[in-house]
Amino acid sequence: MRDIWPDVLKRREPAWLRPWVETELQATALRAFQVSVIPGLLQTPEYATLVLSSGLLDADEVAGYVETRLRRQAAVLNRRKPPLFIAVIDECALRRGEPDIMHPQLDHLIEMAQRPNTFLHVLPLDAGMHAGQAGPFVIATTEDGDVGYLDDQASGRLTNETAPLWAIWDTLRSVALPRRHTIDFLRARTWLT
Repeated sequence: MRDIWPDVLKRREPAWLRPWVETELQATALRAFQVSVIPGLLQTPEYATLVLSSGLLDADEVAGYVETRLRRQAAVLNRRKPPLFIAVIDECALRRGEPDIMHPQLDHLIEMAQRPNTFLHVLPLDAGMHAGQAGPFVIATTEDGDVGYLDDQASGRLTNETAPLWAIWDTLRSVALPRRHTIDFLRARTWLT
């Protein structure tokens, strides 16, 4: 079977991401902060393609990673008992991308934000400098405790030292828009023409 369908059985996410993917699948709660892009679990196929195409991947690799990302979204957010998912997204991320890609992406965010287990919060530009400037992170709550995921230019890494992330998370949530105001902000999208 492997000779006939090698691409179906091949894991397409990078090896360094696999421990995190397993953690996501076990999580009862995920708290994500993103500075420059929409969190991967909330990306539309077109937006994911745009993001992944902006790097050094060729078109075939991009298509494979997009497919993998969509399967990961379904596995985490559409499972029988999905985790509590809270995302704080810096307004900068909402302003990157062409209108023809961003309008459907923002519509998708609104749809996701109305799910009972998903809470989205925009961190507005007028919040000024904030504790999350150093970069994106996710805190996963599992039966075995909390695990942090830190993303950077080379790869991502897992950490069990989540106290600093929780402190940053609390400050970010305190200056982010509430859920209802976030949905209104996404609907208005005054920055897109």
